[in-house]
Amino acid sequence: MCAVRGVYGYRDAVKVLGGQQNPVVTALDRLLGGALLVASPVLPGALALFDAKAELVRLSHELVAAVPRGGRRRRQDRTRQLEAAHAVLTVVAFFEAVAEARLPFPATALELRRAEQDELARRLLVDPAVGPLAEPDRESNLAALGRHYEDVAGALRRFVAGLSVWDGLDERQRAAFEAALVALPDRAVARYVELLDRLAVEFPEVARWLGRAEADGVRRELGRIGSALEGLESRLAEIAGGGAPDERRAALARAYRAALERPVLDSEETDVGFVVPSLRAAYVDPRFRAAEAGPGRPPSEESWWAPLPVREDLDDFLTGYLTSSRATAAPLLVLGQPGSGKSKLTQVLPARLPATDFLPVRVPLRDVPAVDDVQQQIEAAIRSATGESLSWPELVRSAGDALPVVLLDGFDELLQATGVSQSDYLARVRDFQRREADQGRPVAVLVTSRTAVADRARIPDGSVVLRLEPFSDEQVARWLAAWNEANAAVFAARGVAGLDAATALRYPELAGQPLLLIMLAIYDADTNALQGNASALSRNDLYERLLTRFARRQVTTLQPSLAGRDLDQAVEQELQRLSMAALAMFNRGGVWVTSADLDKDLAALAPAPRSVAPQSFQAPLSQADLTIGRFFFVHRSSARHDQERIETYEFLHATFGEFLIARYVWQIAGTLTALDRVARDSPLGGGTLDDGLLHAVLSFAPLTFRKPIVEFLCDRAAGTADRQDRTDLLVRLFRAAHVRRPERSYADYEPVAVGVPRRHAAYTANLVLLAVIAAGELPVSRLFDDPERTIDLWHRETLLWRSQLDNLGEWTGFVFTFAARRVWEEHRDLVLSIDADRTFRPARIDVRWTYQRRMRPDEVMTNASQQARRLLRKANFICGPNEDVMGTIVEPFDDEGHGLNTFLHDDGIPYSLARLAIDEAITRPLPGSIPRPNDR
Repeated sequence: MCAVRGVYGYRDAVKVLGGQQNPVVTALDRLLGGALLVASPVLPGALALFDAKAELVRLSHELVAAVPRGGRRRRQDRTRQLEAAHAVLTVVAFFEAVAEARLPFPATALELRRAEQDELARRLLVDPAVGPLAEPDRESNLAALGRHYEDVAGALRRFVAGLSVWDGLDERQRAAFEAALVALPDRAVARYVELLDRLAVEFPEVARWLGRAEADGVRRELGRIGSALEGLESRLAEIAGGGAPDERRAALARAYRAALERPVLDSEETDVGFVVPSLRAAYVDPRFRAAEAGPGRPPSEESWWAPLPVREDLDDFLTGYLTSSRATAAPLLVLGQPGSGKSKLTQVLPARLPATDFLPVRVPLRDVPAVDDVQQQIEAAIRSATGESLSWPELVRSAGDALPVVLLDGFDELLQATGVSQSDYLARVRDFQRREADQGRPVAVLVTSRTAVADRARIPDGSVVLRLEPFSDEQVARWLAAWNEANAAVFAARGVAGLDAATALRYPELAGQPLLLIMLAIYDADTNALQGNASALSRNDLYERLLTRFARRQVTTLQPSLAGRDLDQAVEQELQRLSMAALAMFNRGGVWVTSADLDKDLAALAPAPRSVAPQSFQAPLSQADLTIGRFFFVHRSSARHDQERIETYEFLHATFGEFLIARYVWQIAGTLTALDRVARDSPLGGGTLDDGLLHAVLSFAPLTFRKPIVEFLCDRAAGTADRQDRTDLLVRLFRAAHVRRPERSYADYEPVAVGVPRRHAAYTANLVLLAVIAAGELPVSRLFDDPERTIDLWHRETLLWRSQLDNLGEWTGFVFTFAARRVWEEHRDLVLSIDADRTFRPARIDVRWTYQRRMRPDEVMTNASQQARRLLRKANFICGPNEDVMGTIVEPFDDEGHGLNTFLHDDGIPYSLARLAIDEAITRPLPGSIPRPNDR
C-alpha cells in the first residue's frame, strides 16, 4: 500500500477505509472491473468510469460515512482513516463537478481506447491528488489539487479531440465543451472544499489540519487565551481513544506533569525574596510562523520567514500536526532566539499530551551523550526522568495504542559542542523515524534549536520548520500580570509597584523575549528603576544599568563582604571580563564561544580571577565559569562528547555583547588618552605610548561588521568630555601604525590565526572609525602628514582595507558606515562622518576634482577612453566581481568600441548611449558644494 506521509490515491484509500472484504469495496470493485485491486487498472467498455460515476460517488460517500466517530482506536489508525477519507473526497469532488458540467454529448458516445482508459483511471484512482492535509500553509494544498484537476481535464480534452464524436460537433458545441473543461478544475476545487468542510465538522482532527479554531468558543473556555497549552490538552482529550496507560507510561506522565508546578526559573537565577511563578502560571503560548523545509531554503535568514503570516494558534497547530501522519515521517524543527521559550515548550508539551493516546519522552540533549545514536539518547533520558532503565522497543511495545512523541531539546548545543560531526543529526532522526515505522512503531519527533545555527545542519525535505516569534504587546501584559500577582505581597512589603506593560514595552527588543522580559521585571522590582523615568532610557543607559545591576549581584553573591569602592571596582572588573567574552565571540566571527577558547582569551587579556574555593567534591571553576557562567543574561550550552562535557556561552540577546564591546573599547581609548595627557604634562616629557591592549582587541575584525556596536560607540561619544584629546590620540596611533614599532604587549592574545596584513588593516580601519566618532567630522587630511598627497594616500589605505576585509560583509559594512564628502580648499580632501542610518548619497562625481584641474569635454572623453582601456585590462587580470562589473560599465568608452551597447556613429566613431549622456552632463554646470577650480 502506498501511503507516504499521509498521501493516498483513491485506490489505496478505499483499502484503508474498508478493506478488500468490505461490501462497499466489493461493490466498487465490480463497478470498476477490478480497477481497485489490480496493479494496472483496466476500464472495459465505452468510458465505463464516467458511465458509472453516479454509483461510484454514492458508494464513496458511504465509505467515508462509515469512518468510526468514537470508540477506542489507535491514534495512528484513526489518522490513516481520516487521511484516506480525504483522498476519497478528492475523487468524489471531481466526479460531482463533472456531473454539473453538462457536456454537449452523452458519455455513451465516447469510445476510448484501452490505453486512454488506463491513463484516466491511473490519474483519477491511483495517483495521489494532493499532499497531506496538515500543511503549514493550506493554500499550497489547494493549489496542488487545482493542478491535479487541470491535469485530468487536459487528458480528457486530448482524448475527446481524437475521437469521431469530436468531428460531429459544431463550433458552438465545441466551444461549450472547451468552456466546461476550463471551468472544471475550479468547480472541482470548490466542491472539494465543501466536502472537506463537512468532514471537519465531524472530526476535530481534520479541523486542526485545516488550521481552524472551533466555532463553539472552546478556545476561550478557560478565560486565558494561549496559556500553557491548555487548549492543546482539551482538544486532544476530546478525540482520545486509547486505553489507560500502564505504570511505565504513567510514571513518565507524572514526571512531566510535575514540571508544570515548578518555578519557571531556578531560584539561583533570581534574587532571594522574589516569588517565581510556576511554569503553569507563567508560560504564555508563543506566536509562531511555520513552513515546510526544502532545498535552497535556509531558515536562518529573515527573508525566508518574512512572507509567512504570524500565527497565535499554537495549540491548534500542534493538535493538527500530532494527529497527522506527517508527524511520523520527518522531525518538526522548532527554532527561536536564546530565551524565546524553546526549552519551556518541550517541558509544557509532554505535560499536556493525554497519556491515553501519547507517550512523550523529553530528551535534554545537553545531558545525554552527544555521540550516541538517537535511540541511546532517548533511553538515557528515560532513565534520568524515571530512574528506571528501559529499552526503547520495550517501552514502545508497552505503550499499546499510544503514539510515542520524542522531544529533542537543544540541537544547537549539540552542534556547538561537536561541530560539523552533528550536521547530519536531523537526517539521522528522520532515518530513526523511518526504521520505527517499518517496525510498526511510528514515532513523532520534535527538535529545538537556535535559529542562528539552523543552517549548519541538513534539514530533511518534508520537515516542518516552526519559528517562535517575539511576544505581542498583549502577551507581554499577560506575562507581567502573572509575575505581579505572584509577587504582590513582596512588592507591598518593599513599597514598590509591579512592572506595568507600558513601561516594559518601551524596550521592545527585550520585552519581546520571555527570558529577557523576566530580566526587566527583576531589575525594576528593587526600586522601580524603569518606572521611575518618565521617558524611556536610551538603550546605552539601559544596558549600562542592567548589566551593572546583575554584575553587582554576582559579585556580592561570591564576596558578600565587599562594599564601597572595593565593590565598585570588583563590579567593573566583572563587566570588563564580560566584555572580553563578547570580544572572544566577535573576533571569532560568531555569537558564541567555547569554554576552552574563553579561558585562553582571558588568560591573555586579564589577570587570574579572584580565588573561589571549590565546595565539597566539585572541581575548581574555570575562568570562563567565573566570568560568565552564572550571569542571568548569558546562555550556557552544554553537551557530553567522548566522556567530556563541552560548554559554550552566548548572550541571551546579541546586543548585550555588542554593548559590552563598545563599552570596553571606548574605555581603553579613554584610558590611553588619560595616560597620554599625563605623559605630555610631565616635566620628563612623554614616552612611547603602549597601545598593546587596543591593538590586541581591534586587530582581528572591523567593529563596523556589527552596526549596533557603532551605534553604542556614538552614544558613548555624545557624553564624553575629552573628545578632542581622544581624536588627537587616535590619529597619532593611526600614523604610528604605519611605521615600524617595537613589540606590543598582549601579544599572546590570538583568538584566530590571521596574517599581519589582515591585522594591520582591521586595526587601522577601527582607529579611523573611533577617530571619526570622537571628532564628529574628520577630514582625511588629518590622518596623513602630506596634504598634497592626502587623497593618494587615502586611496592606498582603502585598497589595503578592501584587500583584507571580507568583501561580502566587512568591507561593505565599513564603507557604508561613513558619509564621505569631497571638498576642495587648499588641497583636495575628504570629510568623514558617521552615517548612522546608512542613507548617505554621494554628490555627483566631478572629474575636475579627481584630476585637480579644469577640463574641457573633449579632454574628459579622451581621458575616459584611456582609463577604460586600463581598467578593462586590470579587470581581466584581477578577476574580481567588482572589477568585472565596472568593466562592463566603462566598456563603451573604449575607442575600439567592443561593448555590446556600443554602436557606430555616422562618422564611423564608436559611440554609445552612455557616452551621449556624458557629453550632455559635462556641458552643464554641476550642482554641489565642491568649489570649482576655475582658476587653477
